[in-house]
Amino acid sequence: KTKLIYTTGYGYTPEEEELLKNTDFNLLNPQSTGIFYLTYRDQKPFLINDVADIKSKLSEKSMKFMEELGVKTFTCIPIIYEGKSEGIFAVDGTKLKRPLIQSDLSLLMGIARQIGISLNNAVAHKKLKENEERFRNLSNNSPDIIYQLDREGKFRYINPAWKEIFGHSKNEVCGQNITEFIQDDDRADFINTFLKIIADKSTIRDKNFTILDNKGLPHYVTFTGTPDSDAEGNIIGITGTLKDITKLRNMEAQLLQASKMEAVGTLTGGIAHDFNNILQAIMGYNQLMMLEKQDDATRKLYSNNIEELTQRAIRLVRELLIFSKKVEPHSKVININDEIKSMHYLLVKSIPRMIDIKTNLSEDVFPINADPNQIGQVIMNLIINARDAIDNSGVITITTKNVVLSEDSYVNGINIPPGSYTQLSVNDTGCGIEEEVIQHIFEPFFTTKGPGKGTGLGLAVVYGVVKSHNGIICCESELKKGTTFHILFPALVDKKAQKVIEPPQRKQLPTGTETILLVDDERSILDICEDVLTLYGYKIMRAENGEQAVKIYQAEQNKIQMVVLDLIMPGRGGKKCLEDLVSINPRARILMSSGYSTPQQIEELMKIGAAGFISKPYHPEDLLLTVRKIIDKN
Repeated sequence: KTKLIYTTGYGYTPEEEELLKNTDFNLLNPQSTGIFYLTYRDQKPFLINDVADIKSKLSEKSMKFMEELGVKTFTCIPIIYEGKSEGIFAVDGTKLKRPLIQSDLSLLMGIARQIGISLNNAVAHKKLKENEERFRNLSNNSPDIIYQLDREGKFRYINPAWKEIFGHSKNEVCGQNITEFIQDDDRADFINTFLKIIADKSTIRDKNFTILDNKGLPHYVTFTGTPDSDAEGNIIGITGTLKDITKLRNMEAQLLQASKMEAVGTLTGGIAHDFNNILQAIMGYNQLMMLEKQDDATRKLYSNNIEELTQRAIRLVRELLIFSKKVEPHSKVININDEIKSMHYLLVKSIPRMIDIKTNLSEDVFPINADPNQIGQVIMNLIINARDAIDNSGVITITTKNVVLSEDSYVNGINIPPGSYTQLSVNDTGCGIEEEVIQHIFEPFFTTKGPGKGTGLGLAVVYGVVKSHNGIICCESELKKGTTFHILFPALVDKKAQKVIEPPQRKQLPTGTETILLVDDERSILDICEDVLTLYGYKIMRAENGEQAVKIYQAEQNKIQMVVLDLIMPGRGGKKCLEDLVSINPRARILMSSGYSTPQQIEELMKIGAAGFISKPYHPEDLLLTVRKIIDKN
């Protein structure tokens, strides 16, 4: 504040008011002896009954000002609010027929105090309106959702971004509980997050949830929430933002799937080699069994060997399908050692035999919260990268261990906060990486491999997965000696990893007398299933496609107690056939079967009316047990 200027007055002529508007008083001159200045600076009132008495103390400018206004008697009172001078309140008493007295001054000082309060309220109101307008503009134009929830989780406010993203109107949302819009799988986690913000009076950032739009379609959002308080400081709910990251998640999923397909392509040679070995052995044993010279004991030995080889092929196909299929990310508590062990067979079959894969896994490794499929992708990509770094023969070592840091640490310039971590390391004895190249290895499409040998997606995907799990990755390398990638995942030291439930021991195989309709476009599968089921007492009808199956069932449904239906067939297909059979008989017992299907597909089949599902290839014992279970249950 540098000047005192006129703002408002009462009782002045237009000419006098114009003079007041054109006159100001400097507040920056410490030598000034003007009454207005001293009143403002010292916060003390003045009562002057005769200007002539102070003429010697007034500046020429002040005296001229008094004369032009005709002032002879006046008071000058500071306007103070919370200890700060906000202005002055001057009253000209020249027209009074008596001198000003102390009671007049006291009254005017009370008025000055009210003026100070009113001025502050006016300024505060103006600032409030400006802030409201600023917030309104920010909120209305924000691409992210801004929300307010009460203590029960009901919406008090949403900005227009909600309707743009999710399609619900403001009236459809406000007053509703946010959990009504959150996908079922995420509700418990959101409720815990909401209660933690309220209880701890803390801010939580970057939590991911899934919200359903007005069409029921899922949107992935990043949630930020902070306590919302009233004027007294009482928590009345939470406020924050929701950022729609659906497109980003889809792009990440596409990148991940592209990397998987690249990895599958690089595995083809090793897998084909192993399959050819398996097929060669099966063909050989089959030819030997056809020779009349073999006794029963030898034939049984050959049969057992074929069974073992078949199981090897099943395991290889199953692991490859698990690795390559496109699935939605789903985190759970896992033991990283279990993931490495489950992939070990596929890893060994994916690289040349001249390269040895060794593991050094800590027995008491901390569990982590992670998506198993993505962790498998990380392991596979690092192994492929290590394989390509080894020229002829060499060693790849996978190591896990626990790391507990009591203070901030730095590795290769990367800050690692204190805490408990599970460390995964992949080391190779390959060519190493040049120092100037290391800083680029995690960039998408950056590769030092020759044409056709890599797209540069592998390590970029590894980096993205690690970061999405709040992990840290770094690389150590020495030319001609090898490279080690270290990954630190935040550990869950107070939780146990989810264990795989071992299948129960096989029971005595049941028999039956019911009639079963087998539907499959592969005659060899029809033959085998018919032989197995007939051997155990069942009567069989056959159909080689969906159209034929529907005709047979329409004609013979009173005789048919169960249908075993292949999902993937030409023509009508298994799903449409299932729908037709259920429409004919809603209580039909139908067992679906397929060599490849997703959990979502299986769930959809069960909703349509399937009584069960069995994955190919299945053991004849599994078929017998499943058939009996479904018939007895229904």
